[in-house]
Amino acid sequence: YLVIRNTLLFFFLVEIFAGALKISNNTLIDKLIVGLVFGVCMMLVPNILKFFKLPVNGGSLLLMGIIISFLFFFLGLYVVGFITIGGGSINFGIPFISPILMADRTVALVLLSLVSAVSSVFLEVLSKQK
Repeated sequence: YLVIRNTLLFFFLVEIFAGALKISNNTLIDKLIVGLVFGVCMMLVPNILKFFKLPVNGGSLLLMGIIISFLFFFLGLYVVGFITIGGGSINFGIPFISPILMADRTVALVLLSLVSAVSSVFLEVLSKQK
């Protein structure tokens, strides 16, 4: 369940960051594989916290999620090369919110990591509330 949820979150982020984030071959299979790898990485965040005997709450999930998502996008950009991040714009698709312009790839990498971690933790916390 967590892998599927985070994979769908990755597809959502790819559409929002369409001006700045590109998958290498831009085929559905490539997007699915990269999304599944992202889903597995974000699924492991609570287990990493438990391994280091840290409390699993919203704040610790957010901090570890930021680290894991930054490592995922950094390694995907510079080491493996399956994603391309450049300066571009973020368009939320809402008419009264203007697109956010990013100057270069570093700003896009940091913002993408923050948005993906916050979104993943937000979905995690909401799924635990009954």
